[in-house]
Amino acid sequence: MAAPFSDQQRTEFLSDGGNWRPSARFGGSPGTADEEISGEVLINEVLSHVEAPVHDMIELYNPTNQLIDLGGWRLSEAVSHQFRPGTQLNPFGTLLVLSFDPNNADNADRAAAFRATYGLGDWVTLVGGYDGRLSNRGEQLRLTRADGTLEDEVDYDDHAPWPIQADGRGSSLLRREVAAWGSDSGSWTALPPTAGATTFPVPETTEVVGRFVYYNNSTFDGNDPAANRRDDDAIAHDKQPLLSGQTATFANYTSYTGGINGVMIDMAHLVANLPEGAIPGVDEFQFRVGNDNDPANWAIAPAPSIVTVRPGEGVQGSDRLTVTWPASTIENQWLQVTVLATDRTSRVENDVFYFGNAIGESGNSATDAKVEFADMLRTRENQRNFLNPAPIDFQFDSNRDARVNVVDMLIARNQRTHFLNDLKLISVPGGKAAGKDAAENPEASGRNVAPQQAGAPSGPVLPKLDWLFEYEQTHASRRPSDSGKDAAKPESTPALDVVFRQFAEQRSRHRRVSLGKLDWLYEFEQNNAGNRADKKDSLPEETVDQLLR
Repeated sequence: MAAPFSDQQRTEFLSDGGNWRPSARFGGSPGTADEEISGEVLINEVLSHVEAPVHDMIELYNPTNQLIDLGGWRLSEAVSHQFRPGTQLNPFGTLLVLSFDPNNADNADRAAAFRATYGLGDWVTLVGGYDGRLSNRGEQLRLTRADGTLEDEVDYDDHAPWPIQADGRGSSLLRREVAAWGSDSGSWTALPPTAGATTFPVPETTEVVGRFVYYNNSTFDGNDPAANRRDDDAIAHDKQPLLSGQTATFANYTSYTGGINGVMIDMAHLVANLPEGAIPGVDEFQFRVGNDNDPANWAIAPAPSIVTVRPGEGVQGSDRLTVTWPASTIENQWLQVTVLATDRTSRVENDVFYFGNAIGESGNSATDAKVEFADMLRTRENQRNFLNPAPIDFQFDSNRDARVNVVDMLIARNQRTHFLNDLKLISVPGGKAAGKDAAENPEASGRNVAPQQAGAPSGPVLPKLDWLFEYEQTHASRRPSDSGKDAAKPESTPALDVVFRQFAEQRSRHRRVSLGKLDWLYEFEQNNAGNRADKKDSLPEETVDQLLR
């Protein structure tokens, strides 16, 4: 049992302001246990006592660098509103709760008028409508999480010491600081409404709040290779950045024929923190390309064509950086993007993410990213034309022209890969020092540390074929030479080629038997075998060539 406080210790404890916090209840909570406020999401602005076309609104603000899922959260007391599943509040972003539902088609004109009144772009999320109304005389607002935890509370009034300019005089209540207590009148000021923005001091550091890959010079940006606003329509919204500690999936790589030729990085407070006259450029980044689990030893990527900045046009009003490369410069491999901590980026530490590319791959397997005969067949079965154009996330539209036709089939056929040269579903080392550790201690990264022999196949090789490569090197000198009596002999076929050919033919035969959808193709092969008597063991794609003629 702990020793009781002495009188002096008790006095010191009670006199220390750090041991106290305001009550979560107006007037305190005598005789009952008080609630603790979590406080990650704030009620940042309250606008009431207004007349049309202006509407009452409640603004929420996320002061953290993490995306917050509001699904199941509630606003209560003065109004009642439960946030729908999937409602998200971006890092350093705002969300406006309106008295009407802006996502209801019947309210489209009201929503458009509201956005026009405050100059709001699409990056500002609008939700609603809530039950009840905001009283002009003051009221209580409570924000609770899905599990009932109290997140924030405001008990505002229209009398002093609360700012009276917000009582029907065109102003709204705005929180002065992130750390200011919600039910304290001194935490609020009255200013013209700032819907979608905040009046908080700009942080001295920036935050990366968005990482995107987009299809530059495609139908979706008007086939324009320049970096401009039209590129936003070419963002691959179904693709996500691969981050440290994660293993790649189909969501992390594209199948675009142009390879990786455009990425965007949204940074909050970038422009506000730039030194006078400074413009971010290539020097604020590092780019590497590779195809294994050891990014620290990847090659330096080709330099981008251009880096542009569009202030305020990123997620939640952040600043959007666009980086472009010529088409096909980076293809069938992974790109590592590092936003460096420099004076221009105002970052404390580097931000690292990855996107990959496997041309013609349709995501037919969760275990690999090989481009196979099955990809071509799936493309053939999912054709699109001008009557039903392919959306930007349609995986069979490899050249992103909003059509799926014979061109996309041929792309899948001509880009076939196998276990030696396919895009690997890499696992990125986790932690800040992962890359450094891998560089200093290769064994820790899990890669083969033996020096690579000249002529060895590039990229990871299955361990079971290591003996075959060694056999090739050992017996290379014993093969017939190209001179003397051996010149007339046919050239020997390398053992690796023989095994690979057998492997490919075996897979082809297995597909004919196991895939029900290919039965018609097998029968077609057998019926037409007489027309190609001189072609033995022809691969199935030759049949498709005939069908496509």
